[in-house]
Amino acid sequence: MRNKILIALAALAAVVIVVAAAILAYAAAYDYNKLKPEIEQAVFDATGRKLVIAGDIKLALGLRPALTVEGVSLANAPWGSQPFMARIANLGVRLSLWPLLSGRVDIRELALTEPDILLETDKQGRANFDFSAEAPQKTEKGQQPSGGGLLEKLSIRSMRLAKARIAFVDGAANRSYRLALDEVREKYEGGTISWDLRGAYNGEAFRLTAETGPLADLVKKGQPWPVKAKAEFAGASAGLDGSVTDAFREPKLRASLSAEAKSPDTLLRAAGLEASLPGPLSLSLTLADKGLKVYQADNLALRMGESDLSGSLGADFTGRRPRVRAELASNNLDLRSLAAKEEKHPARSGKTRLFPESPLPVSVLEKMDADLSFQAKTLGLPGLVMRDTALRLTLKNGALDIPGLSGGLFGGTLEARMAARPEASSLRANLNLDIKRLDLGVMLRDLGSQGKLAGKVDFSADLSGAGSSPAAIMAGLDGKMILNGDHASIGSKYMGLLGEDFANSLVRLLNPLKKKSDETPVNCMVLGFAIKNGRARTSAMLLDLPQSLVVGEGEINLATEAIDVSVKSIPKEGVGASGVGKITMTLGKLAEPFKLSGTLVHPTLAVDVSETALLVGKSLGGMALFGPAGVLTALVGTNQEGKDPCRTALEAAEKGRVSSGEGEGVLEKSAGAVEKGVKSLGRGIGHLFGR
Repeated sequence: MRNKILIALAALAAVVIVVAAAILAYAAAYDYNKLKPEIEQAVFDATGRKLVIAGDIKLALGLRPALTVEGVSLANAPWGSQPFMARIANLGVRLSLWPLLSGRVDIRELALTEPDILLETDKQGRANFDFSAEAPQKTEKGQQPSGGGLLEKLSIRSMRLAKARIAFVDGAANRSYRLALDEVREKYEGGTISWDLRGAYNGEAFRLTAETGPLADLVKKGQPWPVKAKAEFAGASAGLDGSVTDAFREPKLRASLSAEAKSPDTLLRAAGLEASLPGPLSLSLTLADKGLKVYQADNLALRMGESDLSGSLGADFTGRRPRVRAELASNNLDLRSLAAKEEKHPARSGKTRLFPESPLPVSVLEKMDADLSFQAKTLGLPGLVMRDTALRLTLKNGALDIPGLSGGLFGGTLEARMAARPEASSLRANLNLDIKRLDLGVMLRDLGSQGKLAGKVDFSADLSGAGSSPAAIMAGLDGKMILNGDHASIGSKYMGLLGEDFANSLVRLLNPLKKKSDETPVNCMVLGFAIKNGRARTSAMLLDLPQSLVVGEGEINLATEAIDVSVKSIPKEGVGASGVGKITMTLGKLAEPFKLSGTLVHPTLAVDVSETALLVGKSLGGMALFGPAGVLTALVGTNQEGKDPCRTALEAAEKGRVSSGEGEGVLEKSAGAVEKGVKSLGRGIGHLFGR
């Protein structure tokens, strides 16, 4: 009996071997190219794109079967710039046989030779790698595809890419980026996948090394998938150390990032970006998810050249619009090198207007909400340097509010508040600005300007307006502005920077007695404007010099930017009360009147041959600079209240009344004003004019 059983088992084994041999012989002889139509149809059903297998499909049998496919190409989107989205010269896969019996795919080796991949978007933002429009995924109602079904059953122990080419074309920005991978090696060992990528990006060599967990762990619920990577490119390096959890459900990222670049400009040029940053550059931060679509960056430390920035950032994408929060601080932050370099004076750059007519990006205010707090010991901005700056900014539902901006400005202090609200395509804005004791000498020094300019000034502005562009806002501006200062001096070299013709006229105005001096001292000065519907009329205009008083009146049309201001210098002699000189000439013999005209970009200052008596006469009538007979009492250093001329002018400017009315011209009013002023002061007035 025992022998019969052994004979039966041997016979059965022989049958199995014969059958297996027959199957293997059949499989080896089978033409797998017959499967092409089924494979191509399956890909089309999944993507809506045509797959073409131009070469042969070959299968080498064994415990680790090897499949090779030659000449594979996948069609591009119908609107694509090229016929094919991907082409692969040769694809090779070596599998473990036994895991297949349990439904697992264990790829021992994956090799791709000469893959050429094109990723692109068009001007409307459509992407050729988005297959949903051409082949919508079929899922149960309310169910989202997890994307993890295949990966849970897939493991790749070794992968190799050779001579890979990947291009990305951004149709909206009209830019293209090209990546060449000379070699990509992936190795799985001890529960860790090691990656080594070498190639070139836009012609610049790079290397990326990384260690990650198994691909199967990437889709396990609640399982952190570790990743540690380092990249080197164009003299810069970057590192990442962290993990991703639930990548295909509700992904959560926790990672530390760092980057260094000795020459940021070299890095940017290699990346195809037209920008410039000071170097060296270093960056580090920790990044984490605080919930679905809620991100937080802490421990931010950025250095660019001599500048630094630290703090935290947060972004919330769960609402109708993104919400951004930032708490930032800096010891020194110089943003001047980041601004577009332009000519210091608009006229030198060919501009005809000071205030641009280009539309304001009003819609940007409604793209996101923001809450920003910022502090900086030194802050460099185009045209100014601030100390001990503190800023609070909020943006909500399109409404921008800056409840507080404060800091030191050129030796003085600055306080500002601003609010802006979108109105259709326009913007309505309010600005309140107060600058105290700004040092003109410090300003020139910090800005690197030549010439001598000394003294301290105050400036205040309370403005409001609305429009679709800066020019439109200025055309309808309302409010007032006041500039006043004392104990100042203007160097002749500094005036020369204003242009030869303008400087010569300014010297004649400020120095009517033609006394030689390298600088012009200024006892005090006041310039005030009352602004209504885009017309800025002088509410006070006075410059008190040792040898003369300069007074003026007129307006600036902010809509056209045209200047129409009459200015007159009144010479002095000797020293009168309060150290102010006395007039020794009659009204008819006063210095030449000047006209400041042109535009804000191209101002001109020249002798006004059409006006002779004017400004002093109007002041005498109590309708001009600062009250009844104010200029005459100012000339002897005191008025009835014992106040100096600049103080009186400043009070008039703060009240916001203009220096003249409308209708009757300056010349027509002058004679009557002089007569009225003389009568109001009595007979002793004649002695003031040396009669």
